[in-house]
Amino acid sequence: MKRIFVSMFLIFCMLTVFSEAFSAGGNIKGEAMYAIPGWDSELEDSRAGSALQGLLYFSYEPSEKIRARGEIGYSYKTGYAHPLGRYETTGLPPAVDQSLIPGADYRQELSIPQLWAQYAFGSGFITVGKLPLGWGSCWFLNPTDKSGAAAGLEALSDDTVAGVPGVRLEWLASEKMSLDAYAFFSDTAATGTVALEDGNPMNLPFGVKGTWFFEAAELSIGAAKEVRAGDGSYRRAYYLIGDTSVFLGDAVLNGEVSLRLPTDGAGTGWTDSPEAGELVSAGAGINYRVEAAQIDVLAEYYYFGTGGDPGEYDASLILTDGELLLGKHYALLRGSRDVGDSLKASATGLVNLLDGGGLGVLELEWAPVMDSVFTCMLLVPWGGEDSEFGGEADLIPGVLTWQVWDSVLFSCSYVLHF
Repeated sequence: MKRIFVSMFLIFCMLTVFSEAFSAGGNIKGEAMYAIPGWDSELEDSRAGSALQGLLYFSYEPSEKIRARGEIGYSYKTGYAHPLGRYETTGLPPAVDQSLIPGADYRQELSIPQLWAQYAFGSGFITVGKLPLGWGSCWFLNPTDKSGAAAGLEALSDDTVAGVPGVRLEWLASEKMSLDAYAFFSDTAATGTVALEDGNPMNLPFGVKGTWFFEAAELSIGAAKEVRAGDGSYRRAYYLIGDTSVFLGDAVLNGEVSLRLPTDGAGTGWTDSPEAGELVSAGAGINYRVEAAQIDVLAEYYYFGTGGDPGEYDASLILTDGELLLGKHYALLRGSRDVGDSLKASATGLVNLLDGGGLGVLELEWAPVMDSVFTCMLLVPWGGEDSEFGGEADLIPGVLTWQVWDSVLFSCSYVLHF
């Protein structure tokens, strides 16, 4: 595998030098983090970790009709920065037997976040490969994005979004309307396992939506199918989705909603008595610039119908489904301001509206020269013993609990773009 990556890198470098149709770039990021036990945490020791990440991307545009992009990612993580390191905080047996393959280095990883080719026809595009989707208008979470890539907590950098293997059609029908459709080649759980049933058309996700453009607004309406594999079975869900953006001077209003159709767990039949509240997920917010204070303000609200109530959170969903949040109602407020030409400060708060717990994030970015950024970040969780961000949640009901947010996290990083 490493030889393949090295060979691809050398080939792309040569093409970039000798062909004007090729271009390349990327970034290198180094990060150190230190986790201090929270006020109500049962931890006795602090934890530390470090990470080195890199991304190389190559673009190929031989004509106006053909375009391709490939990305090669590298990461080296230790301690608390590594997912296997953080997994030890669950109290479960090791997720991976690291002694199974002698000499294997689990700290390093090579990946291909994106690899796709695009063909333009008339007023449309067809894209095939490992491609990003990015549906939805909200900033933090997108209930209408059913690609499965939204769980990218381990994103390589801000320069890329992890793609999903599939095909996508984008068509501008007129100045007032466009069509966007996709079909993926596998379930969206990204389990990494292979089974014969993966190729069953019933187990392939898809989505389609139409977007209408108005003078100061956009409106999208569509449908999507989500498939997740696990334990030898497939969970299929069908959704009606919609999102909108309204532009009012310096403000942008965003909203999106996902309505799951009342099917059974396998997605093959209809159920007669669905819980209506569990079928809906939604988000809405406003992005506004306060010119007098030179501050960009973002406020958003989220509702997840399948979320748990205080004291009844299911922490296993973080491990099995890649869920980021476990509750129902959330509010997010973010403010950011440029200080001079090289500094940017931001503060973000996320609150679970039912239990009062939340997360606070402070960030300070310094860019002394172009394409070079230093960042310091402080993440502080808070909440009571029954709260999502301050208490423990069931990992194995009646047997094991897990305090997911058990630490105050401080990190410093440096990114060089090229």
